[in-house]
Amino acid sequence: MMRFAGRCAVIVLSGMLCVSASAKPHRKAHPVKPLKLQVARLLADPAVSRSHWGIAVTKMDGKPIYALNAEQFFHPASNAKLFTTAAAMALLGPEATVKTTARIDGLFNGKEHIKGDVYLYGEGDANLSGRTIPYAPDTSEASPPLRDLDDMAARIASTGVKTVDGDVIGIGDHFGNEPYPQGWSVDDLPWGYGAPVSALSVNDNQLKVTITPATELSSRASIEIIPAVPYYTVVNDVMTVSAGEPTSIAIDRMPGSKTLRVYGRMA
Repeated sequence: MMRFAGRCAVIVLSGMLCVSASAKPHRKAHPVKPLKLQVARLLADPAVSRSHWGIAVTKMDGKPIYALNAEQFFHPASNAKLFTTAAAMALLGPEATVKTTARIDGLFNGKEHIKGDVYLYGEGDANLSGRTIPYAPDTSEASPPLRDLDDMAARIASTGVKTVDGDVIGIGDHFGNEPYPQGWSVDDLPWGYGAPVSALSVNDNQLKVTITPATELSSRASIEIIPAVPYYTVVNDVMTVSAGEPTSIAIDRMPGSKTLRVYGRMA
């Protein structure tokens, strides 16, 4: 289950503009420059002048005060999560929970055997993983990544069921089926930040690939995948080279393919 703990107030800035005025009577107040001039001065700095900026400043009631490229489209960056988190806190509340349900559809053959399938119905739990909840730094692998699925299996077994003659079927279309947003390029897809998102996401829909050089030159490196599930067929073309030589490794997977090619050289 996913639980929001605590409340938050979120302020999102793509550039921070501070204007302060002193009310001390013995000092002459300096005129405050218009916001447009302040922004122009900040963005003229060579450190940021080559970036593409979109700025929107409004009053609390939404009345616009200043805008720069505010109507243009931008690729969402990491600060987009502030909006989604604030929306979830406001609309769902801090005590909201999200359930993932396991159901069996089949015929009982006695008390211990079922002829049928196990269905996992996801509703958007983002924490079916090994990370510590509530969040703590450096705990993304605190527990086995499939611990929640193991727990569901144990609960089914606790009813007395010992064998299920069927498949385990995941249902993750609670929010529709659009795993890849517009704007992702093909070279994003093999990496964790490009993993597809659905209402049933296990271990953030990621596999951890660990590559270790062989003990002999010109031999293939070893590749370990966690969790060790037989989902991908791994083609290992990573060769071990001499110490001091450059290491260069690439990973390719075509959209929809279950073949993962890892190739290159490792010192």
